[in-house]
Amino acid sequence: MWSIYLSEVIRFLGSGFIVLYLALFLRSVYNVKCSNKMMLLFAVTTTLATTISLYLLMQFGLEKLKFIVSSIWMISLLFFFFKVPIIKGFILQGLITVITGAGNALIMLIFSTFGIHHSSTDVVHLVYGYFILNFFTLGSLMIIKAFRFFPEMPQNMRANSYKASIVHIILVVCIIAGNLSYYAYNSSLRDIFPMVNILFILGYFIFSMYHIHTSLQLEQKSKELEYQVCFNKTLQCLTEDLKRSKHNFNNVLAVIYGYIGMKNLEGLKNYVHDILKEEERFRTFDHLLLSSIKDAGILGILTIKLQFAASKGIHMKIEIDHEVKAVGLKNTEFYEILGILLDNAIEAAYESEEKALKLAIRNENGNNVFIIENSFKEIPDMEKMFERDYSSKGINRGEGLFIVRKVLNRYKNAKLNTGVEKGMLKQELIIS
Repeated sequence: MWSIYLSEVIRFLGSGFIVLYLALFLRSVYNVKCSNKMMLLFAVTTTLATTISLYLLMQFGLEKLKFIVSSIWMISLLFFFFKVPIIKGFILQGLITVITGAGNALIMLIFSTFGIHHSSTDVVHLVYGYFILNFFTLGSLMIIKAFRFFPEMPQNMRANSYKASIVHIILVVCIIAGNLSYYAYNSSLRDIFPMVNILFILGYFIFSMYHIHTSLQLEQKSKELEYQVCFNKTLQCLTEDLKRSKHNFNNVLAVIYGYIGMKNLEGLKNYVHDILKEEERFRTFDHLLLSSIKDAGILGILTIKLQFAASKGIHMKIEIDHEVKAVGLKNTEFYEILGILLDNAIEAAYESEEKALKLAIRNENGNNVFIIENSFKEIPDMEKMFERDYSSKGINRGEGLFIVRKVLNRYKNAKLNTGVEKGMLKQELIIS
């Protein structure tokens, strides 16, 4: 007689722990505010109400209603203790039912594999069974919780991603449960397990295809957003360049007015000749870039930066030996790196006496090689120039090259070589 009472105690404790795991899952995943005391009270109340209800159903010969009654208790008490909506409570009840069903099938398979004859009154078997069931349930809930890794996404995207992960897990658990049940149970129901399993696999396949289609659409939108960001940056550079050109145009008119006022026609002729020569150089650069650069972002950055360098009186030499269509880095990150290297080179060249800048884009053994060389006033410290806040220009400077190194450290197919060669600072970016 004592073994029967002990068996009931073990069932009560085993079921109570499963309900407690559900409460912990509810608090950690759905951010339901509840104390440990509240969770313990919920677990005890739910287990006690379900146990008493099942006992009464057995007394009146209504065992077939035990799933419905236990589900009603679970959903009702979730709402009473934690204010969980009925629909969400129904989903949680379905989730815990699927997990415990798969766990029971696993128990039967383990027992049959080791030749253990399961007895509902055997205390040792119950302890082993509930230990396996609790371990399986807790592990499943922890795996589901681990799928909540979308903190940087907006709320709606995070919710959709989490729901998709839940559906995937439920379908996988159902498929596993079907396979385990086929080998664990010897009954008339065994014949329908393959058909049910096929239906679950078909559902998983359809859902996976839909999810893949959605992921591809999201990837396409992400690329469009990258191009939009690049376009906005290029447009911003063009706007700034237009302002500089307008200011420079006013200066040119003032100089021409001065030559005319002094009636210095020879000087005016030489000045206009220099302007036309510089304009011709711009057109040469533009033609070279347009014929060789097929990436809109790279073309925009090079055009703006080189025009700005020319307006500063920097002597430039450009060499491009192949069509540049794409590089092996994320577009926005590469544009940022290229912009920083050119900004630093232009600034250093402008402060030097030579005011020289060289840009070469080559294809070496299938690798894209970007070489930027510039004259300088003082030799930079090669060891410190990539450190945060290091700059010879004063405080609040020196972030650029630090960002470049930080970004490149995330890629195995890119490296930056820096050195001084023939009186020029040389930055060689190699991307495979």
